[in-house]
Amino acid sequence: SDGDTLGSFCVIDKKERVWTDGEIEILTDLAQFAITEIELQAELVRRRDVESELRKSEQRLQAVISSAPVILYTVDQDGVITMNEGKAFEAVGGTSSLYLGQSSFDVYAHSPEVVDGIRRGLAGETVSVLTQQSTKIGPVHYNVRISPLYDVSDSIIGAIGVATDVSEQLNAEQSLERSIKRLTLLRRVDVELSESLDLQSV
Repeated sequence: SDGDTLGSFCVIDKKERVWTDGEIEILTDLAQFAITEIELQAELVRRRDVESELRKSEQRLQAVISSAPVILYTVDQDGVITMNEGKAFEAVGGTSSLYLGQSSFDVYAHSPEVVDGIRRGLAGETVSVLTQQSTKIGPVHYNVRISPLYDVSDSIIGAIGVATDVSEQLNAEQSLERSIKRLTLLRRVDVELSESLDLQSV
């Protein structure tokens, strides 16, 4: 108990009496037992409330993950994949159980930038890396943000990664870049032709 008043403990007898030290000690113990029971019940209610909020948060997170075009994964301190979720799995023909229980260092051995990002996340850094993965539908580009996971005592217990498919964005940027290069080349050709025609007319 923190010393806060929770109520009163009352003992009633049919006649006036003088309480002995032993009886007072027994009643004090009974009062303490009652306080302990009240505190336990309050703790149970608090835990049920926390668990209810946790379930609601998990449901909201699951709803977001299952509808957003991302892949969310977590790894433990040893880099073992403990969660793999996301709608983006569907696009590449995978499932959420893919790679569960496997070492992320082995799974992403072909992507050293991701392995380095996971190691840095486990060391306490937050990093973003751009990577490419070969899939059944062809190469897919991901922007992966990796952050450390902490427990209640602020100790690092793993890392979390969110991979966003940026293939369309990159393809659009590359297409724009090619168009700009082509336009620049055409302008150079136009200038050279104009200068050549001017010289021939002299």
